[in-house]
Amino acid sequence: MRQARTKKPGGVRLGLLTNPASDLGKGRKADERIITLLRKKTKELGYRLRVLSAPDAATSLDLVRSALPDLDLLLVAGGDGIVHIAANALSGSDLPVGIIACGSDNDFARGLGLPIHEIETSVDLLLEAWMQRSILPVDLLAVDPLPSDSGASDAFGASKASNVSTASTERVGGQRTVYVAGSLSCSIDAAINQRANRSPLPWGPLRYVQAGVSEASHPLAYGFRLGLDAGGTEDGPDKPATLSPETPLLLISNAQCISSGIRISPYSSLQDGHLDLVLTKWTPSPLQAIRTLLRGYKGLHIQDRLIGWKRVKAVTIAASGRGTEPPDLMGDGEMIGRLPVRVSCRPRAVRILFPLGLDDPEKNQKDGVQTDGRHKDRI
Repeated sequence: MRQARTKKPGGVRLGLLTNPASDLGKGRKADERIITLLRKKTKELGYRLRVLSAPDAATSLDLVRSALPDLDLLLVAGGDGIVHIAANALSGSDLPVGIIACGSDNDFARGLGLPIHEIETSVDLLLEAWMQRSILPVDLLAVDPLPSDSGASDAFGASKASNVSTASTERVGGQRTVYVAGSLSCSIDAAINQRANRSPLPWGPLRYVQAGVSEASHPLAYGFRLGLDAGGTEDGPDKPATLSPETPLLLISNAQCISSGIRISPYSSLQDGHLDLVLTKWTPSPLQAIRTLLRGYKGLHIQDRLIGWKRVKAVTIAASGRGTEPPDLMGDGEMIGRLPVRVSCRPRAVRILFPLGLDDPEKNQKDGVQTDGRHKDRI
């Protein structure tokens, strides 16, 4: 539930994190507009504005972390990539963060019902949310490396895994933990994301549609070995389960949307202390895969027999050595490493500014998906 507190006096120290490179470089123009607007607003309110801008994710993460002691709140301007940086900088912190969604991929903000590409509206709503202390604590995915002998791939964070993103990791007990706000993509969804990131097309959603159709036209069966921890019920803990699927789709989701609006996990909640595992039960034909992809934009694919999913507390993921080798892992649209990993839910890890006038994200908004609550697990 959202938390509301009484307003405190002015002199607020507001940080703004921008990403000039977002949306294929279009972010610079949006950033200039946001900075000009916030300078005017903060002057009127008696706040102090500090602009945090860096050319890459690693520098941005360091910049935010070093600025935390001198801030009362943080606004981030961009897409899922900037949310990813904020999640890793602020996990476990009391500092609230507000999202001005203006990137090429805004799935985390979309799932919350926040305005997309409406800069003035976003700024006004977020400043009002701050003054009302309307704050929504949300869960994150915590992705931890496993030793290389626990799977068929290089260890996540090991020296051989040169593609591990140091921009989004922190040392925890000698290992690296990456926090993901939305979803961890492990298969065709990761391949779609990587293809879309390379696309020269000017509009984010169009890049994802093109990439999705291209990948779905020749689906591959990736080989995985999974260890599931469902967390149990009031009657006691569930027995750990193991699966070895060969599947084109495997995704661990905290939020509902990926790839510029595909509602891949329409019953996911940002506040329930659980994650949702979504997979395909067999390798579909190209026509079946494209049909499922298109139904995914309204979350209707979840009703298909092809799709399996399960609510989990944590899951270990490794390559099985069978089928196609899984691609690099993607989280919040960013490349974060390779298998094997353990993915768990970090409850109430980040505090999001959430405008009072918006619908509560916990409300069932299924847009035609028939449900009387959460579907039963079906793997």
